[in-house]
Amino acid sequence: MKNKIKIYGEKVLRMKGEDVKNGEEVKNIVSEMMVILKEINGLGLAAHQIGKPLNLFIVNFDLFEKGKGIKEFINPKLLYYEGEETMEEGCLSIPEFYIEIPRPKKIFMEFFDLNMNKNFITAEGLLARVLLHEYDHINGILIFDRLKEDERKIIIARWKKLWKKKEEKNLK
Repeated sequence: MKNKIKIYGEKVLRMKGEDVKNGEEVKNIVSEMMVILKEINGLGLAAHQIGKPLNLFIVNFDLFEKGKGIKEFINPKLLYYEGEETMEEGCLSIPEFYIEIPRPKKIFMEFFDLNMNKNFITAEGLLARVLLHEYDHINGILIFDRLKEDERKIIIARWKKLWKKKEEKNLK
């Protein structure tokens, strides 16, 4: 399933997501995303990362508190944020690469579930970071975009070199 995840450079990762009209139309996509997320033991996954440019992502709340499960976020909107903290961050679409990214410490977000019920969440720390990371994906933003331009060019070149070596090694 890992090979279903789109890698940096694929156009879908740069697309703005389309709003989901009803939960029924994305039930199968959410199920597929949940299987992938469990398989890789990830924190979150955006529909863009499996080639579907929709305003949809999922987050594995079990990694924050056992028994909470994986939750879907449909058509989310960031309503409020405050503070800032910098932490190391990775991305399934930019494998094996971690960079320091500043993000708000606390957020308030609106979203819909599969039944199209409106929900709200307040999150801090790592959970806020995960929600913002996935929210960026549905807006065509990647962690590289959170860097200053000169730093971004260096980091992207470094990742491309690392990724090329890994691909060459896998071909042998």
